[in-house]
Parts: sequence; structure tokens; C-alpha cells
Amino acid sequence: MFIGPTTKFINHINTDNNVIQPINVNKTNTTINFPEILKNVITEVNNIQSTAANHIKKFESGDKKISLSDVMIDIQKSSIAVQMVVQIKNKIISAYREIMNMQL
Repeated sequence: MFIGPTTKFINHINTDNNVIQPINVNKTNTTINFPEILKNVITEVNNIQSTAANHIKKFESGDKKISLSDVMIDIQKSSIAVQMVVQIKNKIISAYREIMNMQL
């Protein structure tokens, strides 16, 4: 199964030793395009939800290629992806409120 770009953050975990590996950062290009990253994450979450919805429809129509376990896994992936986006939104709002409450 393919989860997509969100896995690039998870891929740095070494499952053999249960150790988190450092992420290689390109020192020359330190510009981070936050709106583009956020747009890509939201697009990926939308793709995950679309895949889950398509698998549900195929399973309900009797497609033998889609099993119940595949449908349940896709539903859980979709749920976790939405929860991730909600938490990102909450952190953004929290950071915004903290910045707005700073004394100058």
C-alpha cells in the first residue's frame, strides 16, 4: 500500500534498532515554503480519503480484489491523516495566539 509524501518523515525511523535516524538537511537551501508544504499535506490527506472512499465503494459493490481488511486499513489511514491535519491546525492557531500576545 502507498501512503505518499507523508511517509518521508516516518521513513527516518530504523525499525531494526528502534532508533530515529537524523534527517539530512541541505545546508545551502534553508528556505522553507510553508504554504506549499501545507498545501501538499492537505492534498495528500485528500488523496488518502479519496482512496478510502473508492475502496469502500468497490467493496460494497462486490469487487473481489478489495478485501474488508484493506477497506478497514484505508479508513484508519484516512482517520489518522485527518487527525494529523487537525493537530497541525491547532498548533498553527496556538502559535498565532502566542505571537499576538507578545509584548513589544
